Amino acid sequence: MNVWYAVIVLVVVYYYIEMGLVLTYGEQVWQAELSSVPAVVFDYLTVVILCVDVYLMLNKGYFTEGILIMDRKRILTNFLKRHFIIDIPSIVIVFLCIVTQNYWINYAKIYLVLKLYTLNQIDKIYQRKLQTKRLRKTIYVIARLLLIVLLLSHVMGLIFYAIDYYILTNGIFAP
Repeated sequence: MNVWYAVIVLVVVYYYIEMGLVLTYGEQVWQAELSSVPAVVFDYLTVVILCVDVYLMLNKGYFTEGILIMDRKRILTNFLKRHFIIDIPSIVIVFLCIVTQNYWINYAKIYLVLKLYTLNQIDKIYQRKLQTKRLRKTIYVIARLLLIVLLLSHVMGLIFYAIDYYILTNGIFAP
């Protein structure tokens, strides 16, 4: 499961970065992504990965109050309560963006920010597993902090670009 969680983290981080770039820089980036074969393959692969993740969630137990729950009915109920509202619309949004190739559907990708909840759950799992291994936990915490700094600096860069673009197009500080 550790490798699977790493794949999910990779997908969520990719879409977090890609969503910001497409929405900030506009249709040029979207068209460049659609013309790039690796990006399109990764998009289709992402839909498959997210579907497999839903399948795995429906087929693995969960802990509640220290008790492992393996009853399918309770697993389905737990999925519908906690994950359905985030996972299924995310799959639909990514699939629609690929199939329709419509730029304006990319604004719906803002919904994928809710997948950061999944990253938080995966982070808790890794921290629990690495609790007794000091060196590995230290490496994990440093990598986690670097990822957080990368994502936050990405967002700040996009915000500063958007502000600068607004100032440039409206001629606010024109000499």
